[in-house]
Amino acid sequence: MYNLTISHNNKPVDEYILRQEIVTIGRGGENDIQLIDTTVSQRHAQFLVSADSLFIIDMDSTNGTYVNGQRITRHRLKNGDQVMIGQHQLSFDDLDPSEEVDEQEPTLQMSRNTIEQMLFHSQNKQGSSSPPPDSNKAINWVAQDQNGVWWGFEQQPVPDSAGWANFQDTMKLKLKQESPNPGWRETLHKV
Repeated sequence: MYNLTISHNNKPVDEYILRQEIVTIGRGGENDIQLIDTTVSQRHAQFLVSADSLFIIDMDSTNGTYVNGQRITRHRLKNGDQVMIGQHQLSFDDLDPSEEVDEQEPTLQMSRNTIEQMLFHSQNKQGSSSPPPDSNKAINWVAQDQNGVWWGFEQQPVPDSAGWANFQDTMKLKLKQESPNPGWRETLHKV
């Protein structure tokens, strides 16, 4: 297994553990990993994952796939390699299965009503006498991912392979865990 970190403007924006044999990446929503970037092709590249190697293959993309500054068509990746797809930097680390850490549980679980009440009271303490408008809320969108985790977002997220991508430099907050939801893409709504 491999840990993939995606950065934009040198700021990490997402992280994945590559477990599948083939993982696609591109601008289109049908990809396992979606990059919202006009310089990324609809189906830009794919990763071939095995127990002892990780390859990246460019899928005849318009702007190319680069590893350590060199345009490639197929390349075996190693720890520390830097991949550029569009304006996104991708870095990899080989995960030892014995060191894999389960996703952390949220430190705080709240209902939607509790969040709205907290936001309302927070604004009132600052001198406001009415509920804050949606544009001033810290959490404006909520959605559940495929694994049943509810997330709060400052800006509207976009779906990726199993959850929601938040590529702007804005807040994403894990709210609570429920059972996995195959209809998770329909859960996005404005608070």
